[in-house]
Amino acid sequence: MVENRPAWCPPAVNADRDDPAVVSTRHDASDVPSTTERNDPMQRRTTLMRHRMSAVALALGITMVAAACSGEPQDDAAAAPGGPATSEPDASGAPAGEVCDPINFATIDDDAHRVGWYALSNGLIESDILTDFNVSYLALPALAQAAGTGEYQMMQASLAVVPFARANAGLDFRFLGFGSGYGGSGPAFYVQADSDITSPEQFAGQTLGVQGFTSVFAREAQLVLAETYGLAFPIEGGDITWVELDPPTLLNAVKEGDIDGAVLAYQAAWLAQQDPALKNVGQLDAMYQEATDGSIPFGSAIIAENEYIEANSECVAEFQRMAAESNKYAEEHYTEFADEIVETTGVAPEYLEYYWATDENYMFYGGLEQEWVDSAQKFYDVMTEHGLYPEALKVEELIVE
Repeated sequence: MVENRPAWCPPAVNADRDDPAVVSTRHDASDVPSTTERNDPMQRRTTLMRHRMSAVALALGITMVAAACSGEPQDDAAAAPGGPATSEPDASGAPAGEVCDPINFATIDDDAHRVGWYALSNGLIESDILTDFNVSYLALPALAQAAGTGEYQMMQASLAVVPFARANAGLDFRFLGFGSGYGGSGPAFYVQADSDITSPEQFAGQTLGVQGFTSVFAREAQLVLAETYGLAFPIEGGDITWVELDPPTLLNAVKEGDIDGAVLAYQAAWLAQQDPALKNVGQLDAMYQEATDGSIPFGSAIIAENEYIEANSECVAEFQRMAAESNKYAEEHYTEFADEIVETTGVAPEYLEYYWATDENYMFYGGLEQEWVDSAQKFYDVMTEHGLYPEALKVEELIVE
């Protein structure tokens, strides 16, 4: 379990598990993770290899400690986020340039996301100042628990993280970009093929599994069940019994009948589409879009604490540029390196094609395009209206451009 996890986080799931181990990605067949490792993302964290895009000496790594979450005393030097290091002056006496401290970035443990961040994490996007960038892939509950611990300077986390962190722990997270969009053929409600359930309305009195209580999928499912079918949606005490499981376990649980239904997304949803033992009884992304007057349904935001952003504004801006270019590179070239990811993780190549070949299924990165900003505002408005989030956010005031 993550050490010093912030107080705003939900109760830890499977609390007897150890903190996921950090494993460097390798590219030879002998180092492919075992099936157990691949199917239990809470027990391991995959960190892609560091890349160096220039020979400029790097500054010391920074530690961003959120005292409000850890409660541990910090001396002044340790508590302050590090800014860009200035390199040695040239012959004229002027600084030769700035180099960003290494950035540790956490994102969603999904192989399609490995495609999206491939160029950035493998040194294919050139930069004069951001030369050391490390990516860790975490299951959604672990992502939520890691927010505010200081382990990562930036995160691609659930939209739920920001309002809860701000309200419960005083963490001033800001938005650097939005992503994990769904095009109308992504997340969905699944049940056994021979189940009597034919509509999400029939989940009243039943057990419904999600991959994280704080995940956007769970929140959007609650909203759809309330807005479309009038069901009482609380995690505890509502019309439905909710269960939180990691994606492979969730998929298996609905197949085996251990739960009555499941909200599946990403690879688990793709596998369910191919499985004759399961049937789709409601397309969550399309239903959410209808319930929110056509807003883009999406699940994540790239966030950082404002203190870090203010101390590292050039590095943050450079990351935003590189993130957009990494997404563009993936859209144009994913077929050229997909085999490398397939070999490393064992993912089916058809899943990567399903995710990246069309926007009808998923949209990886929207950055700060106005339609995504407006859709984020709509999401927070309806979640607050239904009492799912603790405070109303003004998204425009929290974006970093």
